[in-house]
Amino acid sequence: MNSFETLDAGPVTASIVVSASGQAISAAGNSKGLGNKTDLELLKWFRRRSQVILTSGLTAELENYRMPQSAQLAILSNNERSYPGLADNLKDVMLLKGVDSYQAAITRLADLGYQRIHTEFGPTGFCALVNVEAVEGFISSVSPGGIEAFVRDNQLSAMEPHFIEDELFVARAIGRGNK
Repeated sequence: MNSFETLDAGPVTASIVVSASGQAISAAGNSKGLGNKTDLELLKWFRRRSQVILTSGLTAELENYRMPQSAQLAILSNNERSYPGLADNLKDVMLLKGVDSYQAAITRLADLGYQRIHTEFGPTGFCALVNVEAVEGFISSVSPGGIEAFVRDNQLSAMEPHFIEDELFVARAIGRGNK
């Protein structure tokens, strides 16, 4: 069992990486450089255990998304966007248009038969999703102070950050309505 198994994550998860100061967006306008090698392995672990990865059009565009190796990719967006990293595989991407909320997107995926869903959104989407009782949110950072700052700044609650390995801390987020 790897150290990520101790997270005991449920079937619908959300993850976000934040800097040591609690920022979820780097100077480059995306999450690149906020985490470390272990954080990337954590993201891959979430993806491997999922049937579908749900993200926003903005996140997919800014992060230059590519097709996951072991899961379907669903993009929630009502705007036309370019996805350079997905250009060769765009026909394989499930585009969710006309869906009015993050929770409705998860419901749509569940209605399509997906049971293990991982979501990768920016701060707005992450905070909305951890307020959905069925979603388990995880915040990772190279510093417990980064998690604490993100939780405070977004008026969330979280379990005590715990050290995973190789300078990565992870905390289970608890939304405003799920205390």
